[in-house]
Amino acid sequence: MSMTFLGRQPVFTSAMETYGYELLYRSNEINRADFHDGNRATSSVLVNSFFEFGLKNIVGESRAFINLPRDFIIGTYELPFDPEQIVLEVLETISFDDTVAEALLALRRKGFILCLDDFILPESGENPFVDYVDIVKLELPAYSPPRLLKTAHYLQSKGVEILAEKVETREEFELCRRVGCDFFQGYFFCKPNILKQEKIPKNRFAIIRLLKRVHDPLVSFSELEELIAQDVTLSYRILKYINSAVFCLRSRVESIKRALSYIGLEKLKQWIYIMSIADISNDRSIIPLIETSMIRSKMCELIGNAVGASQGKNIFATVGLFSTLDAVVGIPLQDILEELPFSQEINRALLHAEGLPGEILHVTRTLESGKPPEEGFQNISSKRLGELYIDAIQWVNKNMNEIFS
Repeated sequence: MSMTFLGRQPVFTSAMETYGYELLYRSNEINRADFHDGNRATSSVLVNSFFEFGLKNIVGESRAFINLPRDFIIGTYELPFDPEQIVLEVLETISFDDTVAEALLALRRKGFILCLDDFILPESGENPFVDYVDIVKLELPAYSPPRLLKTAHYLQSKGVEILAEKVETREEFELCRRVGCDFFQGYFFCKPNILKQEKIPKNRFAIIRLLKRVHDPLVSFSELEELIAQDVTLSYRILKYINSAVFCLRSRVESIKRALSYIGLEKLKQWIYIMSIADISNDRSIIPLIETSMIRSKMCELIGNAVGASQGKNIFATVGLFSTLDAVVGIPLQDILEELPFSQEINRALLHAEGLPGEILHVTRTLESGKPPEEGFQNISSKRLGELYIDAIQWVNKNMNEIFS
């Protein structure tokens, strides 16, 4: 059985720091994360994660959450893991018995963090697995607020941490945080938290003004050079980036003008946006948005190249990059785009997923959610889409380190 895709979903702390990523895997035979043959599925993700892709290239310094069928728990199959890199998820379909209990204790003695998947509090009020794990996952759509509060109190009394998954809105995130959840999984952080104009921080408005100037079709290289030179922080970030290991230049670049000659006009426009929002990263929710927008940008560019699109790669990269702009600034996307001099093709892609750039953005989003098109996209197979997505993640990991180091 060959694996055609390895996706990931972020897991955050209550402070919006990335704690880890759940790895989602697919096969040619079955296009689901929960295979009937869980052992073969887990074997596939382990081999591909550790030996083909390299786990660090997929999750960076964070932990990887991996589903664990019964035979891996009880030791029928060996676990090639460093406990510092992994959270082992115990599937809810596993029956509890003495053999499983002893195996879970042995795994914890080895230093592994164990997470119980899709917990539902039984009528009896007890679940034997809870005494053998460190984290319990709650699938949020299955819980009303009163039931969530009751379950949270029970788990807190047991001394385990709580991970709320399928958290899709800011309101759900705040609810889970109020009842005492410790970790959060879902794409709530990409949803805009629309603010009243008087409550929008001034630095968010400054980003829009900067983008308006930078993306003016008539802007010249010399104007951009002057614009950057006026911003000490932006100048420092660009010079630091151009002199990093990403470019491997033989001699040090000391001037903005020379730096711009290496980056190029279109790439410069994209990096100005990334580095300007990096300056407001004291808001922890901005960092995963930067990472997501960069992955989307690179992935859209890679897909555009792979399908041989005539538009040029920059339009696809731009669409991916600005797909989280409303979440960054707290203003409806349509209102933002009315202020920016983007082409109608970019606007239609961002607002309605129309045209080839919009279709590619849609495919990229399906990869994020672990639900890629089964038939692939145009001339790209589903397997190849997964490989491109890993390439995009690796590229972003490398560049994020340079931006925030």
